[in-house]
Amino acid sequence: MGRRSDNEPIGIVSGIQLAETTLEGQIRARNPKKSTSDFNLHQLLRYYQHDVAPGHCSPLLWDLRESPESAPRVVHLDETISAAQLSQHATSPPILVLHITCDLFPDWPIEVRRLEGITIQDVLDAIYTMLQRQILHQEWDTFSKKHQARIASVFGNRCKSAVNHDKCQSRGVLRVDCLLLHTLFAGLSISPDLEDACILTLRRPQNLVPERT
Repeated sequence: MGRRSDNEPIGIVSGIQLAETTLEGQIRARNPKKSTSDFNLHQLLRYYQHDVAPGHCSPLLWDLRESPESAPRVVHLDETISAAQLSQHATSPPILVLHITCDLFPDWPIEVRRLEGITIQDVLDAIYTMLQRQILHQEWDTFSKKHQARIASVFGNRCKSAVNHDKCQSRGVLRVDCLLLHTLFAGLSISPDLEDACILTLRRPQNLVPERT
C-alpha cells in the first residue's frame, strides 16, 4: 500500500479537486473606489445583540448542514426564504468583495465576490460550499485525539440520518462536521479590524417558538 497523501480527504479513497477561479482582474478593471468597511449588512444577515425571537439572534433559521434555500425566516417558520430575497444585495451600498471569518474555523476564511455587487445568495452559498469541503489528512492531523473522536461521532450520526447512507459515508468527514453542535447560523457582524470583512457567529440548534403578533 502506498503512502497516503496529506491532501487526501478523510474517509474516502480519492477526491476531485475543484478548480477555483477569481475575479481579481475583472474587479481591478472596474477600478472600484478604495476598499472600506463603511457599509451596512442586510437585515436578514445581521447578528443582533438582542434575540429577534426566543433563543435566536438572527432573522434566518438556518442549520449550516442544510442547503441555504431551505432556511426559513424566524418570524415565518412555515415559509422558506424566497428567491427574491436571496437576490437582494447583502450590503448597502453594494460591495464587490466580502471576507468572512469565524472563531470556530479561523483557518478557513471565506471570500465572496460578484462584480455586480454581492447578494444574500452569494454569502449563504459561500458559507455552505466552504463547509461542505472534505477534511484533508493534513487538517485532520492538527486536531487533538479527543477532538477527532468528537468529529468522528458527529460524522457517524450525520450518515446514520442521511437519506443515502453509503453516499454520505463515501464522501468522508466534511468541514461542517468539525463544528460539532454549533451548526446554527446566528448572523454576521461587521469586523472592527478588517476592511470589507464580517465575523460569522454560530449557535447550537434548539427548539424555537417565535412570538406571534
